Amino acid sequence: MVEQGLLEKLLEHDQLRQQQQQGKVFGGYIEGPVTFRPTYKYAPGTQQWDMSEKQRAPAWCDRILWKGPHVEQLRYSSHESYTLSDHKPVSALFKVGIKVIDSARYRTIYEEIMKKLDKLENEFLPQVAVDKLEVQFEKLHFMESQVQTLTVANTGQVPVEFCFRPKLDTGRYSKEWLRAIPASGAIKPGETCQVSLELCVDKRTAWQLNSASDTLEDILVLHLERGKDIFVTVSGEYEPSCYGCSLEALARIPCPVRELGREQLLKIERNPCEEGLLAVPFEVPKELWLLVDHLYKYGLTQDDLFQQSGLSWELHLIRDALDARLDGHLPGSVHSMAEALLLFLDSLPEPVVPYACYQRCLDCSNNFILSKQVVSQMVPEVHRHTFLYLVCFLKELLAHTAENKLDAKLLANVFGPVLL
Repeated sequence: MVEQGLLEKLLEHDQLRQQQQQGKVFGGYIEGPVTFRPTYKYAPGTQQWDMSEKQRAPAWCDRILWKGPHVEQLRYSSHESYTLSDHKPVSALFKVGIKVIDSARYRTIYEEIMKKLDKLENEFLPQVAVDKLEVQFEKLHFMESQVQTLTVANTGQVPVEFCFRPKLDTGRYSKEWLRAIPASGAIKPGETCQVSLELCVDKRTAWQLNSASDTLEDILVLHLERGKDIFVTVSGEYEPSCYGCSLEALARIPCPVRELGREQLLKIERNPCEEGLLAVPFEVPKELWLLVDHLYKYGLTQDDLFQQSGLSWELHLIRDALDARLDGHLPGSVHSMAEALLLFLDSLPEPVVPYACYQRCLDCSNNFILSKQVVSQMVPEVHRHTFLYLVCFLKELLAHTAENKLDAKLLANVFGPVLL
């Protein structure tokens, strides 16, 4: 039948085709028309069928099938010239359609998708609105705080966690005279948070402002977790005060410090000897003399002196009297006056006993003669006069121990930290 070309008749009995028609093997696979003679079994090295004892019937053992669309078989044949094996190899040539990207359309679709993704991503980023990015405070006085409110509204679709980012150089989110309450928090969508910005110039910062080593200007960085940073500028004007001024500068100013222009006060602070208004300085600053004199007159016999706190509003009145009037009259109770004196000494940029003399004074503290020599030889003139003046005042207080219940140990504990 092979010799007669009745291949299709033989293929009706082909096992592979029968199994495929029954759905048992290679479901969905296609084979092209078989137009070549059976490829098995040949006597190796010849073109002759196998005539050995087994005499296997010729068969199409080597087949090529395919599956899928866009496939066209162009050729399907065997290669009878190869005689090394008892099989004849088969081969097929296909024309296969493949997908081709339309670059222009691909780019357009890509850009559209990226825009949608960007929009979706932005919608779920933390978003807030701050009612003001510049906060201006009114004229600020020593130890008198001012507060302004910053409203932060969550305008996005997700909860917002915020904080004021610390600065790299200081590790703080603001300068020492500024505080934010709260400094961090969380805001739900559609809700707001009121942040109080509090300004207060105290003993730690007054001398920096009086000497122009700092200004009432700062920038807060409001950081949103997984979001952007928002910058809030805070500024104000500080009213110079005797609190935070140096002993050298105050000893060469005959008038209240508020009568001086800010620039003039800065010049005196930088160079008291040349810029001061007095060629011969006061032995002690007039402000210190007024405070001590008031306590001499009205407080020597006061019980609990330096042990009871003053009233904040009286401290403000005393400050204003020292800074603006110097008329010899100081308002307030002796307890407020005592606290005002301690605060004055504690706010000095250089203590009554200067830093350079600190260790030497401690080393000589058990030797009265050496202590006198250190004070007379090492301590600068204005500081020395101030120290002796205060020691005389403390001795006078101890002379009235029966009435005021003060003793040397208590006064040492009170005045030691503000003198050294």
